[in-house]
Amino acid sequence: MIKKSPYILEELRYRQREAAAEEENRNAIREQEELRKAEKNLEKEDRWERGYGYRTQNVFKAILKYGWDNIEHIVLFDELSKDVAEQKEIELIKLYQSANPEFGYNIDLGGN
Repeated sequence: MIKKSPYILEELRYRQREAAAEEENRNAIREQEELRKAEKNLEKEDRWERGYGYRTQNVFKAILKYGWDNIEHIVLFDELSKDVAEQKEIELIKLYQSANPEFGYNIDLGGN
């Protein structure tokens, strides 16, 4: 039988502890990411309070008339920076002419 040096054994134990610590750290990061995703989904649901978050906007009349559940909710983009989101808003309002009351509910050309 080959006798192992105490230094080699200690090195092996150290590497095992390091690997376990790294795995624990990865698990903690995964848990944090999952929590952030869950919180983000809740924020999206609660953000507009089933339409009442729009009560100061033109579209609120349509929500009252047709009901929140009868209005289609589509997320076109996710996780954009503020600047990019504002630019996309301007482009889409222009494309769909939604600042025109005949076509949409926007009161200006967007970007603010």
